[in-house]
Amino acid sequence: MRAWIAEKAGPENLKLVNDVPIPEIKGDYDILVKILTTSINPVDAYKTSFGIPNAIIGVDACGIVQKVGSKVEEDTDVKNGDLVYFLHDASVPTGTFADFVVQDARTVGVVPKKFYEGKDINKIAIEFGSFPTVFLTAYWDLVKKAGLTIFPIEYPSHPKLFKNIVITGASGGVGSYAVQLARIYKETLPKEQSEQVRIIGICSTANIDFAKSMGATHMIDYTKENVVERVREITQEEMADIYVDNIMSYEQGISCLGYGVH
Repeated sequence: MRAWIAEKAGPENLKLVNDVPIPEIKGDYDILVKILTTSINPVDAYKTSFGIPNAIIGVDACGIVQKVGSKVEEDTDVKNGDLVYFLHDASVPTGTFADFVVQDARTVGVVPKKFYEGKDINKIAIEFGSFPTVFLTAYWDLVKKAGLTIFPIEYPSHPKLFKNIVITGASGGVGSYAVQLARIYKETLPKEQSEQVRIIGICSTANIDFAKSMGATHMIDYTKENVVERVREITQEEMADIYVDNIMSYEQGISCLGYGVH
């Protein structure tokens, strides 16, 4: 099979190889997946520096199940022939920049057939193949780090109300999912609290409408506006409760949180 391999540490050593053996399933819950789509993430660049000899890079994937281990169809919802999407382990020599990969069936999502029946399955696979890393990053930022009380976390008896959620790169991969997660948070609050929540997206002019369609209640065009001053204006001097930084804007983030930089 074909695979993108880092023969040794360093991205300059990455190359496409055409004669890599197709991996075999070994565990009871293993599945062999024919990769239809994958996506490029920063972790793929990092993997080339891990020093794993002949490592195949790639962590995101969507593909069709070709073979299943002995307990897969008995104990999971995964069946041979299913379209699945998943996040592969970046710390192992195998990766998703290849024609085939082995994955644990208990760590994949199955794409419902209603999503692709009668449609171009490759187009659907593009959507799901670009989903795992960016969604997990957004989820980790907002739910695990910031503490937004959305699925699967149960509501505490007295949850903190996050009124001003600022998201940079709001039209990008991580940013657009962060906006959607913030929208879920806003929509699941009691009405009186929900009306107080502002989801402030930051992006360029061309992407404002897209970010608004994802759930942003306010937009800042960083190409035309002073971000910190607009956050101050929108929040009526309250400033941000949460600042999701997708563009490495440390000083701007600190200022939007109301601390300032000295």
